[in-house]
Amino acid sequence: MKLVKATVCAVALATLLSACQSTTEPRQIASETNKASQESQNTLKVYEASKSSYESWLVKMEESKSLRLYDKDLVEDLFDAWSEAVDVYEDFASNPGKATESYSVFSSGTYAEVFDKRLLAVSSLYDKLQSLKSEADSLLAPAIAEMAYLDSIEAEQHFASRYKRLASDYRALFEDVADNDIDDAQVGQAEFLADAKKLEVAVAVKLNIEPLKSDIALLRKEGFKTAAPISFTKANAALEQAVVTVTANLGITPSLLLLLVMSPLKLSTLNISVRR
Repeated sequence: MKLVKATVCAVALATLLSACQSTTEPRQIASETNKASQESQNTLKVYEASKSSYESWLVKMEESKSLRLYDKDLVEDLFDAWSEAVDVYEDFASNPGKATESYSVFSSGTYAEVFDKRLLAVSSLYDKLQSLKSEADSLLAPAIAEMAYLDSIEAEQHFASRYKRLASDYRALFEDVADNDIDDAQVGQAEFLADAKKLEVAVAVKLNIEPLKSDIALLRKEGFKTAAPISFTKANAALEQAVVTVTANLGITPSLLLLLVMSPLKLSTLNISVRR
């Protein structure tokens, strides 16, 4: 009888333990599944944040290519730092799960963390470059506007060597600002503007005055001044009107422009004041 009771108790206990175990295992599996899912979601968020930062900086870096005029060395340092950051990003760009993996046995950070750290170096150099650009744009605004105008009238095409010398002087102004030689930059800008005005006058004369001057010379040679005084007078009037228009645009006196047109002296030898 005691043996029967003991057997019954053993069976009941085994059944109870089995029931508890069957209840615990699904909960444990569910917990582990939820944990894995959460980790996967977190990893994806980290990856997406890195991707967003990369794409944002990619645009800024493309824009920075045109800023070499402000400081060539600084721009090169910026792109070197960017290259180091990209090297890390490309290691996990095609594998999101790798973003939260350890970058190396020598580093305690993940791929994403190392990428962010290198972006800080990029950001620091970028901010420095933007600050320099802002200062130069303000200080050298007159020179920047004048150079843009010379380009708009294709000064290089008409006077290549003079334009080349001016372009070199123009770049030197930005170098002075980058070196914080503000006084030199201001003095250099005044000299640049004076030389640029001379080139501006030369282009205006070549395009607007010299053709009319040639026409009048031809009319005089062919005897039109006597044979067709009305036509000759109209040609002279056209020249005078061109002189008025050009001088108004350039800010110089008509007498000075006529001197430039009629005189055999080279424009580069004349001291033309700049009026802005």
